[in-house]
Amino acid sequence: KVYEVQIQANVAQNQSQQALTMALKLLKQLGVHFPEQPSHSDIQNALLETASYWHGKQIEDLRDLPLMTAPDKLVIMRLLSKVAVAAYIALPELYPLIITKLVSLSLTHGNAEESSFGYVGYGLLLCAIVEDIEAGFKFGQLALTLVEQLNAKSLQAKIADVVEFAIRHWKEHLKSTLKPLLEDV
Repeated sequence: KVYEVQIQANVAQNQSQQALTMALKLLKQLGVHFPEQPSHSDIQNALLETASYWHGKQIEDLRDLPLMTAPDKLVIMRLLSKVAVAAYIALPELYPLIITKLVSLSLTHGNAEESSFGYVGYGLLLCAIVEDIEAGFKFGQLALTLVEQLNAKSLQAKIADVVEFAIRHWKEHLKSTLKPLLEDV
């Protein structure tokens, strides 16, 4: 918890590199390794591997996965979700690897509150990089459903913002983003 607060404080103080360095060191101690300079090939492999976990399944049904209970996996999920924004700023090539790790952990060990953060980020990647608008949109909807299902109030606004500002417009008219955002106020 102390490290999580330090990471969040660094992010809030616009010290993304420090947050990222601390989180990557902790993740390495927990057995999660990322390349220092992720390549296009690393990103492509992570996207393909993650897709293999849900291929042949209905995306909507992923909400019914059991709850994640392994304490070490829950810590990893929290760290990954806390450092994702710092990675996006300090080392953007790492962001897709963090998101795909969140999703793959969820699909193999069950859902946690942070799974919604992974699913919405993955939805964004599917829309913007993979150009699979339908699947990306469904992962965004899955994230919203999971936030509600798990009563993850601390993530609700963040998830809604990503869905409404970065995913919904790929499939629906921009006007459709306003009403859901006003409901969250």
